[in-house]
Amino acid sequence: MVRTRTRFSIFDAWYQLLNEKKAVGSFDGWGENALEEVEPGDTIEFRAQLSQGPLQTVLRLYLWFADQATKDGNLFSQKGEERKATASASRNIRQMLGDMEDEDEIPLLATPVGEPGPTVLLSVSRKWLIGRIGQLGGTFGIVGQVVQVIADGEEYPVLRLTKDVSPTPLEINTLKDAVQHFVEPAGELGVDVEAEESVLKGPVLVIKPIAIYR
Repeated sequence: MVRTRTRFSIFDAWYQLLNEKKAVGSFDGWGENALEEVEPGDTIEFRAQLSQGPLQTVLRLYLWFADQATKDGNLFSQKGEERKATASASRNIRQMLGDMEDEDEIPLLATPVGEPGPTVLLSVSRKWLIGRIGQLGGTFGIVGQVVQVIADGEEYPVLRLTKDVSPTPLEINTLKDAVQHFVEPAGELGVDVEAEESVLKGPVLVIKPIAIYR
């Protein structure tokens, strides 16, 4: 019998070591000034409500609709040019969401427990999820490393179109323009979303999650 360590046991040993060294920053609460002493590279932990946000919700709902609309024999089936337009829009969304890549990273918004304050943005890889993406609602404990602190007044895209370089004004404006085309269809599906919701306005904390758990 070969004994191997699970990913959780490796994380737990690492986590205990960092706690012994007092190398994990824990938030006692949240508020407008929560990020005053936070810097890129810090390892932090907090509790937060997780959600896909309205933009992710509407885009993934549209993908479901498009899958139905481009098949025959169901309530949403389309024909001709209408079907072609839906299929084209679906391909564009999949490219924005990264579904065409091996590593499908899903951006999530975290609202830390406490007073209103900066939003936290993180991405999770689908292959590491236990359960479905739709089950990520609720309050979770999160341990992660700070990637970037977005200053007050600056913008950061929720979805990355050019993942190999830092966000640029061109990427942000392109994303807003792309999302604008889905505002009306989203309303027809019962979800309200605006093009401005494709970006977050600082202050925003961008982190790389290490562990997310109930």
